[in-house]
Amino acid sequence: MKKTSGYSRTILAVFVANILFAPSSFAALTATPTQYGDNASAGAPTASAFGSYANASASDATAIGSNSKASGNQSTAVGHTAWATGQSSSAFGENSTASGNNSTSTGSHSSASGELSTASGYFSDAQGARATATGAHSSATGTYSTALGAYSSASATNSVALGYGSVADRENTVSVGKAGNERQITNVAAGTADTDAVNVKQLNDKAAETLNAANSYTDNKITETKNELNLNIENAKNEAINTSNNYTDTKINETKNELNLNIENAKNEAINTSNNYTDTKINETKNELNLNIENAKNEAINTSNNYTDTKINETKNELNLNIDNAKNEAITISNNYTDSKITDTKNELNVNIDNAKNEAIITSNHYTDNKIAQNNTVINQNINNAKNEAITESNNYTDSRYQQSIQYAQNAADQAEQNARQYTDNRFSQLNQQSNQRFEQLNKKIERAEKRLNAGIAGVTAIASIPYVAENNFSWGVGLGNYQNGNALAAGVQYKTSPNTNVRLNVSWDSAHNSALGVGFAGGW
Repeated sequence: MKKTSGYSRTILAVFVANILFAPSSFAALTATPTQYGDNASAGAPTASAFGSYANASASDATAIGSNSKASGNQSTAVGHTAWATGQSSSAFGENSTASGNNSTSTGSHSSASGELSTASGYFSDAQGARATATGAHSSATGTYSTALGAYSSASATNSVALGYGSVADRENTVSVGKAGNERQITNVAAGTADTDAVNVKQLNDKAAETLNAANSYTDNKITETKNELNLNIENAKNEAINTSNNYTDTKINETKNELNLNIENAKNEAINTSNNYTDTKINETKNELNLNIENAKNEAINTSNNYTDTKINETKNELNLNIDNAKNEAITISNNYTDSKITDTKNELNVNIDNAKNEAIITSNHYTDNKIAQNNTVINQNINNAKNEAITESNNYTDSRYQQSIQYAQNAADQAEQNARQYTDNRFSQLNQQSNQRFEQLNKKIERAEKRLNAGIAGVTAIASIPYVAENNFSWGVGLGNYQNGNALAAGVQYKTSPNTNVRLNVSWDSAHNSALGVGFAGGW
């Protein structure tokens, strides 16, 4: 609301002077219209018009000021060109308008057109039913809307706009700023009910709770994945062992059968020259070969199984695809190597057996004994070499694939964890900054609104504190008011128009640069 202008003070002085110098105009007020001023008009018995071209046309209407108009029943218009056209409406200030029933407009060019609406301040506008607009250029056009602060706007139903320039354009909302000019609300207590507002601490606590739940969920999923990988690894290991064992057993049986057949043929060919000796030596050689082959097979299988079990237990996080590739490659290499060694051994045995047969016939039993011993040594050495080479190659390949899979899985896990943490930290940082900025902006507007409210209450207190001399026909007074951090100065005049009627006019100026004007009329008998 703006300060009282020089024009308003001039009207007040003229009004008081006219009352002082023309008391006869108020001689009879009972059931007769009251009008004072050039072309003033009071059209109803209980109407009152004061001022040039003032017009009070309705019952119990009061018009004070040049060109003022009070056309609604029980309406009041005070100020130059102030119009109160709604029933029980009140318009105070130059060019103020109160057209809604039971509406109130206060301030120059203020307008209250909605039913039960209130407009207070320079160019304030309350169009919505039961709307309230307070502050210069404030606007409350929505039903049940409230705009508090200069240039504030509440256009939606049941909306509230708080502070300078605030905009409330959504139903059932409270706005403390507008797009591009947001404010913060500070000193907000933690919400308890479902519809309460929350503060930054509650958001942070809930964010921490959400993060803990997410971490717990991630840990559980990692554990489940690890267990599933371990199961896949165990199944792949067992499948590889079974496949390798089956293949080795088949090849050994085939080799044994072929060796036995070759030995049987050699035995039959040499039976004519050295049946008893050859049979004995061949049986001994066969048994020794079978025993050496069986021992080598068991030792290779046990050594491979033990080493594989140890490495597989250490590679629990190895991927299934790498395991399958390693399994297939290991089986292929092992099969190829076994086939090659068995073929070489078979060929060498056949040659040695043929040589032993021919040399046994020519050189006698002693030569045969020596050759069989030599063959045993060669065979045992070849078996040991094949066994060691297979174990070494299998171990080297397993170690290499294990290290590669461990490094790949670790790098992927580290990168995923880093990305998740960085994204979470950035989002919570942005949320905290936005929340703090908006709460700070809202707090500033609320503080300004509080100062204006305190100053307005101080103005009302100052007006109520003005003392008057009841015994004199005319008296004046000055009053001071304070409410918290608001201060105000008020002045007023009182004129006793008759022994039973009084007219009083008051005005106040407060520390928020607002002014308030009040006029009253009293009668008794």
